[in-house]
Amino acid sequence: MNVGAGDVVDRLGIVRLKMERFEGNSSLEYEAYKNTLDELKIKYPNLDWDLFFDLSYRVNGLVWDLESALRKGQLDNDLVETGKRAIMIRKINGVRVGIKNLINGLTGEGFMEVKNKDHISK
Repeated sequence: MNVGAGDVVDRLGIVRLKMERFEGNSSLEYEAYKNTLDELKIKYPNLDWDLFFDLSYRVNGLVWDLESALRKGQLDNDLVETGKRAIMIRKINGVRVGIKNLINGLTGEGFMEVKNKDHISK
């Protein structure tokens, strides 16, 4: 798979969330990312890949939890709560990018994600 190491961990967490939370079969996608992660574990045995995966999975889960009511339109009339969630999502996505960048930096595989200082996620 031609994907940066940080993106492999990130996508694996997202696919696992899809499998757990939605009907639908993402098992082929999950297996592809899992196999790539297994290769990374062999290539970089000194890194704690299970910790990276756990962090990524949890961070993505937090974003999904915050976005859930927004996607369903449940907060359309509560602009204060919508704004609070948007700010939290932005902050948590910053952590998500940090995890990916840390992995990419440690392995030298993948691109560092850099946001312009005026970007909404900063």
